[in-house]
Amino acid sequence: FDEDRNFEALAAFAKANLGPRCGYVHPDLCNHDQKTLLDGFMAMPLADLKAGIDEKEEIMKKMTDQFYDFVDGTQEKYAELTKLADDNQQQSEEHAEQLQDALTKMQDEIDSREEQLNRNKNLIKEGALGLMKSV
Repeated sequence: FDEDRNFEALAAFAKANLGPRCGYVHPDLCNHDQKTLLDGFMAMPLADLKAGIDEKEEIMKKMTDQFYDFVDGTQEKYAELTKLADDNQQQSEEHAEQLQDALTKMQDEIDSREEQLNRNKNLIKEGALGLMKSV
């Protein structure tokens, strides 16, 4: 029952879904296919009915076991792939840090060499000015 929890909704649900249904108590409510199936079951010996039920329950148990085995395997694979993704993310972050550190060091080296170049240019200018004055 997925409707509102009020009397009107519950009454409508009960009227539509509850009450006599097709079955051995009310065979008159069965359609032709249901009546044929019901007659076949009613004609079967009780031992055969029980054996058929046991067989279907065993099939259901096997299918349930297979389903849970599949779910367990899927969960294990999910955990494995999640760990792999986390490890890759961590490695990527570490590599990004290493690259950033290397870029920072390279920029520092470039800045240092530019400063040295500028000092050398200034020394050359001063030297050239000194030569020009002495001439």
